[in-house]
Amino acid sequence: MNKSFYGQYIVVIDAGGTKTVGTLVEMQSKKILFQIQTGPGNIVSNNDSAEQNIEDALIQCAEQIQIKPRRAIIGIAGFNTYKHRWHTPLHWYNYINENIAVTSDIELAYRAEFPEGEGMLVISGTGAIICLEHQNKLKTLGGWGHLLGDEESAYGIGKKAIQQVLESMEYCYRSILKDQWIKDDYPASSNKLKEWFYFQDKETIAQLSLWVESTAKNGNSEAQSIISEASRKMAGSVYKAITSLGMPSSIPLVVKGGMFENNERYFSEFQKHISNFQLTNTVSKSNKNIFVEAACFNYYKGVRK
Repeated sequence: MNKSFYGQYIVVIDAGGTKTVGTLVEMQSKKILFQIQTGPGNIVSNNDSAEQNIEDALIQCAEQIQIKPRRAIIGIAGFNTYKHRWHTPLHWYNYINENIAVTSDIELAYRAEFPEGEGMLVISGTGAIICLEHQNKLKTLGGWGHLLGDEESAYGIGKKAIQQVLESMEYCYRSILKDQWIKDDYPASSNKLKEWFYFQDKETIAQLSLWVESTAKNGNSEAQSIISEASRKMAGSVYKAITSLGMPSSIPLVVKGGMFENNERYFSEFQKHISNFQLTNTVSKSNKNIFVEAACFNYYKGVRK
């Protein structure tokens, strides 16, 4: 089999904090031939299981065709923190013909949007992070995780809602958010609520952002304020990034992640706050397929020739 035929097939893996998605891309047609989802891929918080989840995705993608895919591109959550300790397992090369490129999941997303590095990617999902290219170096801002940051994210919104409900319970003041919380059969006392919170994983708390959004749609002003404040903090982070790094007003902002894609109030409030910060940058939602676009980009980090 000649190299050009091998080169038609690329495996792209997006190993995120909540799930790992493996994709087999046929390059000539730029079509996705196969896609599989496995468990969390963050190598900092789930090191052993994350590596296995990535491997499972890689193998299942590679085994969909009769020949080895030419190469694999893997974006891993937590890679920038962990990369000095990362060693690509040698047996992974049994499934790939030429090389495996390993980078962070945020770079995978950024290069899919801006292969030439000409924009800013703003992500708000379970967590929140900003990525841009500055002085020919990829730079990330935020992405500290739910213990240190993420106030702008789905997790931050869920956590803030719980804090407000708890405060109204303990200080015995009227709260329409608390009333709706109890009506929807969530824990109805502060002790039960605190106990419930500490037994949940971060994805469950992040899912509460959907409840906050639904409650906001029904006219709950407290829920509306929580979403507005989270989006204001996200816009504020963008403002600090642009002003502190001297980025031009012409740099486009592309937003991505569940909070922008599934929460219209969050997105519209974000746009309003961007305007309030007197930023004139254009803001648009991502419309690119990360797997196809990433397969087209020439990654070099972590490549074994």
